[in-house]
Amino acid sequence: MTERTAVQNPMLRYAEAIGWRFVPREEALRLRAGEIGRFFADVLIPH
Repeated sequence: MTERTAVQNPMLRYAEAIGWRFVPREEALRLRAGEIGRFFADVLIPH
């Protein structure tokens, strides 16, 4: 058993079950405005 199968995969399934959405790396980089961004500004700060 690996950390991926014992911890990460169940946590991802649980997060999706409660309404969270997986964000692919490319989309996350765009939402954070690159590698140095810490959060999804467009999601947290309304326009």
